[in-house]
Amino acid sequence: MKKQQSSVINEKQIETMILDYLAYMPNARFWKNNTMGIFDPTRGIMRTLNGRHHAKGAADILGVINGRFIAIEVKKPKGKISDSQEAFLQSIVDAGGVAFIARSLDDVLINFQKFGVV
Repeated sequence: MKKQQSSVINEKQIETMILDYLAYMPNARFWKNNTMGIFDPTRGIMRTLNGRHHAKGAADILGVINGRFIAIEVKKPKGKISDSQEAFLQSIVDAGGVAFIARSLDDVLINFQKFGVV
């Protein structure tokens, strides 16, 4: 019997759609920011990246377009943002960058227009 695939979209799928779109934007460079930590095979656990030069709550996608720094936190439609993620996004806005939550590619397009990015 074949396993039925779920029609529910997850954060990884949303993130991939966004990054695929951003890859074709002129005058732009975007990348996936590793926020998961690294696997320690000796201890069999994920080690969090929490050194003094790591930004707690850093956004999933970072980049620059036309000289403007962009931070995008990707969430599934009902996903919740943590306090550290919210603080990170606010720190980018406070520093003059563009930062927002995206639950779909449409959210990216809407926020780019809202912030005058494109």
